[in-house]
Amino acid sequence: MNASAPLLEVQDLKKHFALSSGMFGQQPVVRAVDGVDFGIEHGQTLGLVGESGCGKSTVSRVLMRLTNPTAGRILIDGSDIAEASGSNLHALRRRVQMVFQDPYASLNPRMRAADIVREPLDNYGIGARAERRERVEDLFSRVGLRKDQLEKYPHEFSGGQRQRIGIARALALEPQLIILDEPVSALDVSVQAQVINLLVDLQDDLGVSFLFVAHDLAVVEHISHRVAVMYLGKIVEIGERSRIFEAPLHPYTRALLASVPEPDPERRTEPQILSGEMPSPINPPSGCAFRTRCPLAERACAEVTPTLRAVAHDHAVACIKVTG
Repeated sequence: MNASAPLLEVQDLKKHFALSSGMFGQQPVVRAVDGVDFGIEHGQTLGLVGESGCGKSTVSRVLMRLTNPTAGRILIDGSDIAEASGSNLHALRRRVQMVFQDPYASLNPRMRAADIVREPLDNYGIGARAERRERVEDLFSRVGLRKDQLEKYPHEFSGGQRQRIGIARALALEPQLIILDEPVSALDVSVQAQVINLLVDLQDDLGVSFLFVAHDLAVVEHISHRVAVMYLGKIVEIGERSRIFEAPLHPYTRALLASVPEPDPERRTEPQILSGEMPSPINPPSGCAFRTRCPLAERACAEVTPTLRAVAHDHAVACIKVTG
């Protein structure tokens, strides 16, 4: 393995959902993810942001192979998850785990907390019974839970504690990558900060990589090394965190950032109000999908489909109005 290669490489990933036949026998297709490329380095976090319905949660589910991709490659250290099946997929899944948005719905209410965290170890036959118990106790301690909580059921924990159980479960198999799909959106703000700080500490200690899917830009800025901005199934801007937050280039990224309250007067920008709603992924606009809401749109934007192109080191934008 090339030590300098990214842990995860996603190449031209697509996920289309065919709907029931429409008028005249035509079968509409939802282009939920429509040609996405990105990478995640070892021990780093990529924040994936965008409005609801942009396709970011679908990306998460495809990476976990909870749903199969329509096209594209998903490489973990060079091994293609998109093509894997059977025992090969089972082995690769050990390297990629997930923490879900709802910390209650994602836990079996009939299982004790210790059993929930131990279940991945059981599924992969890792260690003897005593070793698994010791591993579960260590994981509880690592995520800030106590030994006397091991035999409790999910309903006996707070929302933040339930999410810690979900994180402990994801860590059980010592994965290289954890996909976090809106992991703090259902939590109170004070609890959000605790969970984010826990994730940062875990990454420092264990060297695990994160794909952090969220719509809260303040949270993404705090935890991410790099940020990808998604709109209508495509990534429109990607780069180092400081470039995205301090020098955004795509009109959509600028509008997202301008909508976030900024307490620092020196970082405030003129608000850019987006008109209209996100178009349907069943019938996206020609050319640039964002042109129907973009204040800079011109005729060429309807004729040319922009592709991600580098404008600086580790900074790429899909917009024909951006030069560099």
